[in-house]
Amino acid sequence: MTQDQRTPFQRPGTWDARKDNYEHTTEALTGLFVEQVLDAAVVGEGFRVLDVAAGTGAVSIAAVRRRATVEAIDFSSGMVDRLRERLAELRIDDRVNARVMDGQALAFPDASFDAVCSNFGTVFFPDPAAGLREMHRVLRPGGRAVITGWTQAGDWVNWIRHAWQTALPEVAVNLGGTRFSDPELMRGCYVEAGFAHPEVSTAHATRETTMEWVLANYSAMVMAIGRLPADQREKIDRAFANLLGERFGDANPTFRLEANLGVGVR
Repeated sequence: MTQDQRTPFQRPGTWDARKDNYEHTTEALTGLFVEQVLDAAVVGEGFRVLDVAAGTGAVSIAAVRRRATVEAIDFSSGMVDRLRERLAELRIDDRVNARVMDGQALAFPDASFDAVCSNFGTVFFPDPAAGLREMHRVLRPGGRAVITGWTQAGDWVNWIRHAWQTALPEVAVNLGGTRFSDPELMRGCYVEAGFAHPEVSTAHATRETTMEWVLANYSAMVMAIGRLPADQREKIDRAFANLLGERFGDANPTFRLEANLGVGVR
């Protein structure tokens, strides 16, 4: 029997299990970049947008507010179920069609969309270049494909890496979402996919929150930690809490987020 080589991030069940808390954990951070993504894709009224690895729909919902129509796809049926619930709650389910689909094998005709966006989704694909090739294929001439991925410089990534290295110096750090931390790697994937002159810039955001929120939710957003034995994970948890205590004391933490934002024009 062939062993499944996919990481937890590349298995739908991992994300299915997070559908009920995703909006309050991961999306609370990745969602801070949504407007920058849509601006880079120049999404406006009348646009037909494809939201790849849509999660619970932050990009889709924001695109509808710009009077676009959206096809939202995710390989996690749990995420798609929750997205459909949100669309119904917001009464915009007539503007977004949400379905389960692999972003590396899109079931759409060529030249179907004015813009394709993937906010911290492509970074988890087994073959991100294949995902970008599909984005290139389904874009209309002049359409833009916009993706994001964490850099190594933002506070969030740095703090967790520091806590990991402090607690477990003998275990290599393996965080999700940082595959495109090198802008040249992101640019190269665009070129391989057929985009002639892709651009990669640095996007920034900040978040102020409570210490309770951070401590309760940080590990949910770094699922690699969940693969460690319980005693090792507890060591990282303590190191992370100690780091925040040293930096902020009793004050609410404010942290800086940084992402590479790629744009390719068909």
